[in-house]
Amino acid sequence: MGIPFRTSHDIVGRSVALCVSRNCELQDLSLDELNSLNPIFDKDVYEYLGVENSIKKFRSYGSTGSECVAGQLDYWIDKLSISRER
Repeated sequence: MGIPFRTSHDIVGRSVALCVSRNCELQDLSLDELNSLNPIFDKDVYEYLGVENSIKKFRSYGSTGSECVAGQLDYWIDKLSISRER
C-alpha cells in the first residue's frame, strides 16, 4: 500500500513526537495509539519496529541485514582462507 512521502513523513513525525512526550519508543505505542495518528497501521507494524526487527528486514545484497552480513563474512573467510578456530 503506497502513500505519498509527505503523508508518511507527517505520520512518522507525529509518531515520534508522541513517543518523545511519553518517553517511550515506537514499538511501545499501542495499535490504537498508532491508529489515532493514521488508520494505515495494522498489527503487523510491530514486525518492523525496533532496531532488531528493522535490521532483520534488510535482505538486499550488500545490506546490513544479519543474513547478508553473515553471508559476506562466510564469503571472505573462505576467500581469504581464514581459520574459523581461535
